[in-house]
Amino acid sequence: MGRRPPGRFDGVAIRFWRKVALAGPDECWLWRGARRGRSAYGGIRVNGRMEQAHRVSWELTYGPIPGLLLVLHACDTPLCQNPRHLFLGTTLVNSADCRLKGREAAGERHGQAKLTGEQVVAIRELAADGLPTRVLARTFAIAQDTVMAIIRGTRWRRFRAAS
Repeated sequence: MGRRPPGRFDGVAIRFWRKVALAGPDECWLWRGARRGRSAYGGIRVNGRMEQAHRVSWELTYGPIPGLLLVLHACDTPLCQNPRHLFLGTTLVNSADCRLKGREAAGERHGQAKLTGEQVVAIRELAADGLPTRVLARTFAIAQDTVMAIIRGTRWRRFRAAS
């Protein structure tokens, strides 16, 4: 009669921490278990469902994650499970953290980028010299709308000619 109902993490904690390489209190504690899909994040099965390991680390240490919050890594190490390195945030906070730390997939680092920063600077300089956008589009094998967006600065904002 005095038994509590089974919780979400019953039997998970021991299995979870066996898969973590514990280190000093301020060091990263790296996940040695399975990865979640093709991502860089660790994964562990909880109640038949694959969960992100860092979220499980948070919940085992601090309790449930409120609402739609994400568990973020202050250390920027996706395999880290050290609860001291984890913090809660929204997708907006996550994006700002990414930008602040220079990890944003923008410019050449974006997976679908067709230009380099040098080419963007060249497009702007050639346009300023009067070369038509249709010629620039053909030369760099991109759409004319893209050339115009680069010139206006609505695309590739961060890349400017050296002053």
